[in-house]
Amino acid sequence: NNYLTRSTNSGDNWTNIITNDQIFYAKSLAVSPASSAYMFVGLQKASQHTSMRRSSNSGTNWSTVGYFFDTVQTHVTAIAPHPTSYLSVWAGGTSTGDPPLESTGNFYLPTVVNGVFYSLNAGVSWQYVGLGKNVTALAVYDTYYYTYVLAATDESAHPLYYSTNAPRGSATRT
Repeated sequence: NNYLTRSTNSGDNWTNIITNDQIFYAKSLAVSPASSAYMFVGLQKASQHTSMRRSSNSGTNWSTVGYFFDTVQTHVTAIAPHPTSYLSVWAGGTSTGDPPLESTGNFYLPTVVNGVFYSLNAGVSWQYVGLGKNVTALAVYDTYYYTYVLAATDESAHPLYYSTNAPRGSATRT
């Protein structure tokens, strides 16, 4: 059985908060440091469909956000909420297979399927930020002058990228 569980007593007891009928398995999970009531989970169902769920009440109730990820066939493999704003969330994704095609006049181009995505409204809507690589982990930290986004990828030659002009900056190899 596949469940997302929660403990409120340091792991002594566990409660199912997303049940088997709602989840095949979780690919990523994050709690907002700005407000622990905001939780995000990237899910994949048996049919290879992927989505993101969000709770704004510490996991008691969940709503589906990020239908966008299923549209572009992207597994949400990493989630990184901003450290001081529960509304700002980054997500990293990997392609789930052949990209769908979108019409642009007389041509059909594949939609974006991997890289870094950004939300300004706690996951309701998403924008593609960049990178174009399969993202395996994300971290976000903030200083007085910059917000830094670090992205780990599955590339062996250049596995780590960073951006200092988040949210829409281009990534740089480290």
